Amino acid sequence: RDTQTLISILEPAVKDGGCVCIVLNTVRDAQETYRAIKAAGVAAPEELFLLHARFPHEVRQSKESAITSKFGPGGDRPAKAIVVATQVLEQSLDLDFDLMVSDMAPADLVLQRSGRMHRHPGTHRPVSMQTPELWVMMPELSASGLPDFGRSRYVYDPYILLRSYIAIKDRDSFEIPDDI
Repeated sequence: RDTQTLISILEPAVKDGGCVCIVLNTVRDAQETYRAIKAAGVAAPEELFLLHARFPHEVRQSKESAITSKFGPGGDRPAKAIVVATQVLEQSLDLDFDLMVSDMAPADLVLQRSGRMHRHPGTHRPVSMQTPELWVMMPELSASGLPDFGRSRYVYDPYILLRSYIAIKDRDSFEIPDDI
């Protein structure tokens, strides 16, 4: 994953506002991406959030509460925000984003992550974010043509990642629930 490329396509996507969630497979990747987005000034400090499982319990609970108060049902949704998180966000939190960016992960989890978009009816969204979009960050290919899953291979079985990559790589869209 090339964080600078992500920033270069993320910046124009949120130019007119919108709430974006970036789900990465490792805490280290989430921390590095958060710092890079912060340094690039893509979002103001109050518009940028980081959530991962390595925070002490009390800190994590506080961050989850803050994120839920913004993106949960009836939340005080900001006009623009970016949440960088790990898998802690993909289950059990009822959150609503306009755009989801995901690391390559097992296909069922990628689809689970997409379920955090356009979840709450009646939510005001910028014109450019009227249609939910899922961006999957595809791995670089090695000289042999195989995908390099980087640190994700320590989180998920490489075989499952490869099968998921094969299932996703040539897709332009998903129809939920039909494609599950």
